[in-house]
Amino acid sequence: MTTVRAHELRACLVELAERTYGQLIELFKDATPERCELMVRELHQVSTVCRQLSSELVQGEPPTV
Repeated sequence: MTTVRAHELRACLVELAERTYGQLIELFKDATPERCELMVRELHQVSTVCRQLSSELVQGEPPTV
């Protein structure tokens, strides 16, 4: 079973993807050190959410009995 937290993490994936895509496009159009650093922070956030989601999926729902 999937945990409530896993559902919450999954729910934010589309927003993260759209935001990351937009930042990559901006970086492509005008690469600056600031945009590179912003992209690194964004990728870290995406990585963190994916790791948390993976952990939640492995744990699953605890038994209710």
